[in-house]
Amino acid sequence: MFYAGIILLLVFVVPIFVKKVFHLGSVLGIVIALSLIFSSYTRMILYALFNSPVQSFIKIMLVLLIALFIIETYMMIIYALKKPGNDGLLIVLGCKKGSDTLNNRIKKAYAYLADHPQSLAIVSGGVDSHDNVSEAEYMKEQLVKMGIDEDRIYEETRSEDTKENIRYSLELIDKHQLVGPFILVTSGFHIYRARLIALREGMVVSSLASRTPLLLLPGYYLRELLALSAHMIFK
Repeated sequence: MFYAGIILLLVFVVPIFVKKVFHLGSVLGIVIALSLIFSSYTRMILYALFNSPVQSFIKIMLVLLIALFIIETYMMIIYALKKPGNDGLLIVLGCKKGSDTLNNRIKKAYAYLADHPQSLAIVSGGVDSHDNVSEAEYMKEQLVKMGIDEDRIYEETRSEDTKENIRYSLELIDKHQLVGPFILVTSGFHIYRARLIALREGMVVSSLASRTPLLLLPGYYLRELLALSAHMIFK
């Protein structure tokens, strides 16, 4: 258990220093790793919990949580593997400018737009706290540099999360009378939740999954499990 914990700790700590990526998934991964490293103390805590007056409730909740995570993982994989149709309107979801994650989404959008010259795209993402250039502006600039005509690209520059990505993109679609089919472009781990949000906003979509760097995948996967669980339970 100790060595497994050390390996797992490296998996979640290395991206923090190498890629400067730190989020809730990183925290959860580090907590799991430390629980393995200090497994004797973890067993003591678990023993105390499972022998407490609420042990039945804890066991049921733990089983339900594991089942939920398994179902979510299955759905994330299935939807990441689905292929979109032809000549759709892309909605490219933003994230941190300059990150490998966003650049891979841009590359995926470019490949589709290059293969489907009649297709248009909405690049969606607002301004972060570091500068005045929105994620949408950054994505459009990169696509134009790659050779996509700027007239094929619409910018949505107000959104701060996935829900707003979808909602404000819908406003652009109505404003410019754009037509589908609609295709979400985002990271594979994010596609299932993004599609659920789109459906809740009244948009039927297919999706196009971009690659996530292997070094970053464990942390993003854990973070997405938490976000997806919160969406299913509280939304």
